Parts: sequence; structure tokens; C-alpha cells
Amino acid sequence: MKCQIILAITISAISITIDAASNWSYTNKDTNPTTWANQFHTCGGHFQSPINLPRSGLVYLANLGKIEMSTNKKNLSAKYTVLNNGHSLMIKFPPDVHTVTLNGDADETYGVLQMHFHWGSTNRVCVVVDFAV
Repeated sequence: MKCQIILAITISAISITIDAASNWSYTNKDTNPTTWANQFHTCGGHFQSPINLPRSGLVYLANLGKIEMSTNKKNLSAKYTVLNNGHSLMIKFPPDVHTVTLNGDADETYGVLQMHFHWGSTNRVCVVVDFAV
């Protein structure tokens, strides 16, 4: 099953094609960010993504507790959907397969339904990865 998911993601990523229905982009002069407010009214505001998160404003909260990810192995053969719309890669997970529990509290268990990988403008990228425990 893992091989099928990896293969589907790889094929989708390699065959990046912009769908004819896609009517926004980062680089096309007719559909770039300067035109978004004309096409989509809600894009004309002041609180739009991507949101810049500067390192100087980041705060580590040690008391957040742990995050546990679980997989219901009985449903692993369920159907996954991978969609590439030219702006992002979305993986739709079947219901009741993957869950995330916060702070070890069963009342804070949430189903994983989708995962998104985005690409595009990188003028404000700031990546901090720390795998230390």
C-alpha cells in the first residue's frame, strides 16, 4: 500500500499540469497575484495568505503536550485520492483510517482527512526544522 501511495504521489508530482479550470497563478500575467482581487473578491483584503511568520516572532511552548498519530490497520486498503491542481498536491484520506490525538486526551482526537503540499511564490520563505526531543 505504501508503494502505491508513493507511486501515485510521484506520478502526480512529475506530471504537473495546470488544469484548464485553474484561473489563478503566481507567474502568468493574466492570473498572477495582482489580478486575484478582480477574480475573487475575498482576495482583495489585507489579511491574505501567505502569511509571513518571521523567526523573531516565534515562541516555543514546551507545555503543549504530545501529539500522537494513529492508523487503523483494518482500513489500510481503503481508497486514497491524490489531486494535483497545478498549485498544490492534495491527498484525501479515507475516513476512520488516520487520527491525531492531542495531549493524550481521547476527547481531543481528530480524524485526518486531507494533506496539502503547496508551491509557488517563495519570496518570504523561512523554514525552521528542529527534530530534537
